[in-house]
Amino acid sequence: MQNCIFSGRAMPETEIPPAMRGDYYYMLYPRRGAKEETGKFSTAVDKHFLAGKIVRENEEQIRKFLSIENIKKSLIEDKIIEYKYQRYEKSNKAEWCLVSIMAESTDVNGEAMTAIMTIRSIDKLIKHEDRQRHELAKAIDEARRANKAKTLFLSNMSHDMRTPLNAILGFANIGMKHIDEPEKVEDCFNKILSSGGHLLNLVNDILDM
Repeated sequence: MQNCIFSGRAMPETEIPPAMRGDYYYMLYPRRGAKEETGKFSTAVDKHFLAGKIVRENEEQIRKFLSIENIKKSLIEDKIIEYKYQRYEKSNKAEWCLVSIMAESTDVNGEAMTAIMTIRSIDKLIKHEDRQRHELAKAIDEARRANKAKTLFLSNMSHDMRTPLNAILGFANIGMKHIDEPEKVEDCFNKILSSGGHLLNLVNDILDM
């Protein structure tokens, strides 16, 4: 992570400047034993962010975001501003980074006098979120397919169960109307038993599933 305090006038070695009205910065590199760096902020932007290190699609947006004018204007409205972008590592692989800028001090008008900027890699976080979104989308798709299959299954079972049930009721009515015709009644009973057996098998299959 890099830390940068930037301001508007030339910076003495022992002082952080009080007004962000120019184009100067003071940078620390924690990973390099707190190495210091000072100079023009716009030049540092070109050197550190735009000199072939930023993914081309992000260059114009990051340049606008890191302009002194945009930073001063944005920090009046928000306490902290952030921008997510991709840059190339030494291995030429693109990694996601997050630049965050917050006002360190402001004047009576709310304009930033000094601001602190940090840059950190969020590549692992972005990739983790992408995996989670992929897994969530996959789970939603599987749930939809399962729901569709369940609906189709219930529809088919409803039809399959109504068929023998209607047959049972139908032959029972026929048998009642021909109660004094033994052969007719016997035929109805046989068909009722057959349909009942079929219905029982369907119910057992459903319960097993």
